[in-house]
Amino acid sequence: DGTVRRWKRSGEQFRWLTRRRHIRQRVNDVSFSNDGSQILLAKRSETVLASWPDGSQVHDVDRLESVGRDPLGFAFRSTAVGPEADHFVTGHADGTLRIWNLKSKSPTKTIQAFSPDDGVAAVATSTKKQLCVASSRYGNQIRIWNSADWSEVFSAKADDCDSIEFSPDDQLLAYCDSREVVLLDLESFEERYRVTGHSLTVHGVAISADGQWVASASEDRKLRVWDVSSGKILNTMGGHRASIQRLDFAPDGSCLASGDADGTIKLWDLTTGQELFTLATIGETIEKLTFDHTGNILIALTSDGRVHLFDASYEADSNHLATE
Repeated sequence: DGTVRRWKRSGEQFRWLTRRRHIRQRVNDVSFSNDGSQILLAKRSETVLASWPDGSQVHDVDRLESVGRDPLGFAFRSTAVGPEADHFVTGHADGTLRIWNLKSKSPTKTIQAFSPDDGVAAVATSTKKQLCVASSRYGNQIRIWNSADWSEVFSAKADDCDSIEFSPDDQLLAYCDSREVVLLDLESFEERYRVTGHSLTVHGVAISADGQWVASASEDRKLRVWDVSSGKILNTMGGHRASIQRLDFAPDGSCLASGDADGTIKLWDLTTGQELFTLATIGETIEKLTFDHTGNILIALTSDGRVHLFDASYEADSNHLATE
């Protein structure tokens, strides 16, 4: 429509989210509720559910005893809000999944998803189906449960898998498996297909909000965008100087954000496949990259435990792009 977003670092409005290391401890993961009204933060020894964007606390839970030998096995590694926002799921360094409701400080259920030595790398919940998926990068596995009774419905080998995402209609699950991305049919629980082409390990997968595209980010410093229905490659994008760790589509499909091991965040035009600009160079590995539901806020987590937030206001100027 001829408008351009002008991105800038967040101001005092988001100080509750971006204050350094949250005073006492690093942030390991962040996720949003389906309607975008709540944000879930996994810190090392607590998880906090807050209203978005004002940050008022809704619920919080603290660390429990670890499973296995690691005294830090309790650490919250990953999070996902349930589809009705009536519960949330946390993945831990000791390989457990814990399910929490909003009325209790104790989990309603604990599942030993993976070995205590392997831990949980990522967790996600479906929007419409009652499904929860978790992956273990060091255990080289993904598992899916029916969240109605927490019975396991699927498991598979998945090398170095630390990125998983449901399609918006819950018909597919995308996950990385070494140098490939797998599209799993959630009716039959059979592979729809695998997308290939990367020469090194894939660390990030994302599906566009309209469900038409899947994107992958790899150690080979390339981004690839694929057509979901056919598996045909649409664009290969290069420009990062380090391994690309994470990526996310803007909700309106206007651009793709990517972040690498050097802390560089770039934005890409999905129509042309061209780089729009470098949004930031933070100097620490990007471990999470996610837009909020408006697409005006981009959140990045870095390996030093910090949260970085970029705010976009719409500018009626089609002649330039700028960062502040």
